[in-house]
Parts: sequence; structure tokens; C-alpha cells
Amino acid sequence: GGGGSIGSELARQILALGPRQLTVLDHHEEALWTIERELGERAAGHPGVGFSAVLGDVRSAPAVEAIVRDQRTVLSVSSRIQGYYGIGDVAFSLPTVVDRRGVVEPLRLELDEREQELLRRSAEILLATIREVERS
Repeated sequence: GGGGSIGSELARQILALGPRQLTVLDHHEEALWTIERELGERAAGHPGVGFSAVLGDVRSAPAVEAIVRDQRTVLSVSSRIQGYYGIGDVAFSLPTVVDRRGVVEPLRLELDEREQELLRRSAEILLATIREVERS
């Protein structure tokens, strides 16, 4: 991806050529964050150069197409959820709007009270499991 050793070097060299838009795609959040900080600062010094970093997977052709073509497509993607039926700081796969910025927002599904409670319980189980793994 764009945050790896080869991808990030290619992105650096492409940015130096002054493209209108450079979008870096990677599925590894920390690597993407690192290259986003570096290249975002460099791009800021070049007027007319657009830069974005997108968390995603090149193996998902529909997601790549939505990003490259800036299509605002609804796809089922896993993303961090904040404030969704009282759920926060957990990743779920939900129908989500995707465009050149990557994940824009999950669609708000109409859930009855029982479904909301089951979703919250799933999030609690997932978070408890993550904490347990982190402790071991």
C-alpha cells in the first residue's frame, strides 16, 4: 500500500512532480497515518496539489473505483464507529458512503429497540475481547 516502504517512496516521488491530486491508499492504519503526516505537510507547501490519504484495501475493486472516481458509493465496509446508536470506538462493517476521502459516513439503519440493544451488546463483546487480547 501507499504507507509501505515502496508505496511511500513512490508517493514521495510523485508528489515532487506536482500532481493535481495524489491519493494514498493503505489498509494499515499506522503506516497510512505516518505517510499522511509527512506528505500532507509537503503538499501544503505546493499550491494546487491536492493530497488525501485513504484507509482501504486495493483488493476491493468497488472501493478503489469509488475512491478514484470520487463516486459517493454505498459499500459495506468496516470502519470505526462513533455515536452510532450509543456505540463508540469500535469497528463494524456497515453500509457506508465511500468517495475520494475514503469512508465518509455510515448509513444510519432504522433499528428497533431490540436490534439496537443487540448491536450495542455485540460492540461490548467485541471491545471486551480486544481488551483481553491486549492484556495477554
